[in-house]
Amino acid sequence: METQLAPLERLNKTIQGKNVDRLPVLVLTKMFGLKQLNIPLNDCLNSSPDLYVQSQWHCVEELGHEALWAFSGIWEINEILDPTTIRDTDAARLIQRYYLTSIDDVKFLPEVQVKDQGKIPWVLEIIRELKRLSEKRFPVFAHLCMPFENAFMLRGNDLYKDLIKTPDLVHQLLEYILALDLEYAMLMVEAGADVIWGTNPTVNAELMSKKHYESFGFSYDQRFFATMRKKGIRTMFHACGDWSGRAEKVFELGADIYYLSRHFDLVEAKKMCGERGVIMGNVPAVGTLLQGTPQDVEQEALACANRASIGGRYILGADCTSPRDTPPDNMAAIFRVAKEYVL
Repeated sequence: METQLAPLERLNKTIQGKNVDRLPVLVLTKMFGLKQLNIPLNDCLNSSPDLYVQSQWHCVEELGHEALWAFSGIWEINEILDPTTIRDTDAARLIQRYYLTSIDDVKFLPEVQVKDQGKIPWVLEIIRELKRLSEKRFPVFAHLCMPFENAFMLRGNDLYKDLIKTPDLVHQLLEYILALDLEYAMLMVEAGADVIWGTNPTVNAELMSKKHYESFGFSYDQRFFATMRKKGIRTMFHACGDWSGRAEKVFELGADIYYLSRHFDLVEAKKMCGERGVIMGNVPAVGTLLQGTPQDVEQEALACANRASIGGRYILGADCTSPRDTPPDNMAAIFRVAKEYVL
């Protein structure tokens, strides 16, 4: 294929299982982008959307990146219910107080208008501006947490006791959050998001049994992705952490892209995924992108591409969010491999 595709078209063709001009590549650059323009996180969160938008556009225009990432990790359900439960620092947004002091509080959860709450309007404006700048060339990714992760942000570690002692109330909470997640997702799509992506590290093998995962994690996540698919909306699921013993369930969720942690073997993952979606990953974000050399990044990226690119349906990427302090030369190396790799 001689014609060079725009990144959005390349991504869509990859998802469809069609031939593309070269290997697609995606690296989440929220904090990395802010660092390139010396923007502290606090300043970003307390400023107009323009500051964050500038950092993302810099990654695309000046550094040759291939996607625009709306701000992620706002803990949207906390923002919707009570933004004062969140504290911002120079490095992260933190939960300073759990909204649900008792699982019985689930019985009194309020009805809310998602689009008007907390920093939700701020995120939606970021998406609108990124979409305008992209001119349909670059995919705009918009993030939310899956239901159980959002429930954890409302309740904390006690949630794991609740699912044993009062499972019905946990299910009631998850149903409530699922409805808000779906509403929020549609608002982000209406604002211009091309791909809705979610995470759920709170239900992996490090934190709960497979039985509990199937009941409290998988079932709600699958319903979310099924709803998005019925509406024709592209999706991505980030399988963060260790999913051993339940990896096959990941590929039954119904997402278009499976963004895989370092715990996944790409060859086995591709077999499990089949034609249900595409896999992405999994150059170590910390051990290689942050702490390695450009040569280390190239070597690991080539190894990933060699393992997973045959037959298409593969996107080169890191195994998690790129750290803020990732050396720019290391970041450039993973994109260079994608652009030079011969399919």
